Amino acid sequence: SLKHGEVTVRAPSQIPKLAALEHILSINQFRVSLATTCTGTPSLEMLEWRTSNEAKFRVSTRKVTLIPDAGFTLKASSLKLFYFLEVDLGSEPSRIITEKCRSYYAFWQSGEFAQKNFCAPNVGFRVLFVAPTEKRAATILKSIQKLDAGQSLFWVTEQEEITPKRILEPIWRNAKQENQTANLTGS
Repeated sequence: SLKHGEVTVRAPSQIPKLAALEHILSINQFRVSLATTCTGTPSLEMLEWRTSNEAKFRVSTRKVTLIPDAGFTLKASSLKLFYFLEVDLGSEPSRIITEKCRSYYAFWQSGEFAQKNFCAPNVGFRVLFVAPTEKRAATILKSIQKLDAGQSLFWVTEQEEITPKRILEPIWRNAKQENQTANLTGS
């Protein structure tokens, strides 16, 4: 911990690059928006927030490890809702997004998610993609549409929508119902 007057100097190689800073800021904007909204919404509580390191998991059926940008759990009325966050800066090719989604679906389908989170096997989760632009959001939705199953697990919105006033509004789209929007809790 720093005391008044102390300064930490880092080598240039340890200073985050602009894209990494943008990514970190976007994740934190999401977290602050959600936390602010939960504080002002009596029927909604954030039970847990996991950093990328805490949220990572192995999908044994696909022999891959997924590292979401974050994981969090909400309590909406009496329901416990599980989410993974993927903040997209437009740098990953569509095929990588599709493969990542296949791995998320395999994680749910195998029962590993339920086992890891001590919940019933039919309890699912949502993967929230936050895209930098509407065009990129459309690209992500098209990548998700390539899945054979599980498309409804994946929800997409644009970064500009992530504010305390908007985060709970119907700003989320999924590939199955691309022309419809839903709010974060699905109600």
